[in-house]
Amino acid sequence: RAKFGDSLEDYFYDKIALINRCSITGRKAVDCVLHGIDDRSVRLGAEAVQFDDLDKLLTYLRNSRNVKINPDKRNSKPLPLKNSADLSQSSNQSQSTSFKRKIRCANCKTEGHIGFGNSFVAVLGRINVQIEIDGVGAYTELLLVPDDAMKMPLMIGQTYTEQPHILIHKTCERFDILLNLTNVVTNNKISLHSLESVIVSGLTIVKVYTNPKFTGVLFVEGGLRTKNGVHHYIPTGIYEFNELGEGTIVINGLNSKTFSVVKDDLVARGKIAYEETKRDILRVMAQDHQSQSRPITLSDLHIGNNLDESTSNDLLLLLNRFRNCFAFSLSELGNCQISEMSISLQDNDPVVYRPYRLATKEKEIVREMIDELLENEIIRPSTS
Repeated sequence: RAKFGDSLEDYFYDKIALINRCSITGRKAVDCVLHGIDDRSVRLGAEAVQFDDLDKLLTYLRNSRNVKINPDKRNSKPLPLKNSADLSQSSNQSQSTSFKRKIRCANCKTEGHIGFGNSFVAVLGRINVQIEIDGVGAYTELLLVPDDAMKMPLMIGQTYTEQPHILIHKTCERFDILLNLTNVVTNNKISLHSLESVIVSGLTIVKVYTNPKFTGVLFVEGGLRTKNGVHHYIPTGIYEFNELGEGTIVINGLNSKTFSVVKDDLVARGKIAYEETKRDILRVMAQDHQSQSRPITLSDLHIGNNLDESTSNDLLLLLNRFRNCFAFSLSELGNCQISEMSISLQDNDPVVYRPYRLATKEKEIVREMIDELLENEIIRPSTS
């Protein structure tokens, strides 16, 4: 929480680090940041503006003061009139104490705080630019300082590293900056902004760039949109973006009116498209029945007495030629998992089956049948 006297900017960065871990973005992230501010005036002021962007909220918090004012009734009483001697004495005392007074920090409100570069540096201005480090780009607010304030041309801090699409991986030997696209925006969407100003009339192709920078394929859901009071339609499609994060998108004007799309305007949002290959495979177990199956003999056939030996042998050769059409066991018959069978009972009474007592020979036959069913994966062992 940001209590009275705490730095709102430091609180913002600490809170954003927790929010990013929870994958909270958009308007909900703004509400989470405002909920932890004790200063009611700051909180209500931000809620009145209805921020939907964390960068804009950060700018507002930097310009706000988190100081609790305690009204003192004793100071509300009128002060007694002083003569000229008292006034001159008090003015001399105020001048002497003003030189001894230390400068307070704008963030933490404490005295004697050493600022940037171990000195007090006056900021010349602010600028919002896109910075790209290790292929990861982000819009970051930079503070302009004099040349003698720092030796480095650019210093990057939490305004860059704490953005939701940036992932920092630090070890004892390496410091990597990675692109984390899982928590970019709500529903994993990437913003598409106009690369240049263009006038839309009818079916128009508009050059856009991704924010954050993305290379690959995005799916843009079509729909009716309004720009400057003019309705237009963006068709559903899959759009490809190059290594610079740039591509094109189609905008269709619905009437004869034209409207302009200014550079850096938000045109649409796209979802990351993934290619998925789905295959329906029917598993067939190939068997060489000529080599694995035993041949058919005359003892397996029931032939009438009206056939002579030559005709019976011809029949036997014909049956063995098409041996794979006849099955003598479950393994030769085969099985599949295409169809299913469900058994519905008319009542909820449990089924109890007590097997009959079998002779030793019959038990062996039943055991062979069960082993054959288990071997062909038609049944499986169970315990109850």
